Amino acid sequence: MFRLTKQERQILIDVFKSINGLFIFTLHRQLNLSPKELFVAIEKLKTTGLIEVTEDRATITKDGVEYAVSTPLNTKFDDNKQSLIKEKILGRRININEFYIPQNFEK
Repeated sequence: MFRLTKQERQILIDVFKSINGLFIFTLHRQLNLSPKELFVAIEKLKTTGLIEVTEDRATITKDGVEYAVSTPLNTKFDDNKQSLIKEKILGRRININEFYIPQNFEK
């Protein structure tokens, strides 16, 4: 069919989850996109027929619902959450019932 960017997928997910659609300002606030990025993404979704915008409210179309149901929209994250934690924070793994004093134990 067509490929969506990360921003376009997130907009489609948020509009799909809402009952009556979402205001454009709400999308801007939730996704923290620049106005240009938001406008470009919404225009592409409108031209592909996945959403429609009336009176500053974005709603999902029938084609958008079918696309959202048939295509996995969630971005894939690495299941290894340890890779997201900084090495400095990880430190040495302690055993159960091992004596431990936190680094910031001054109070």
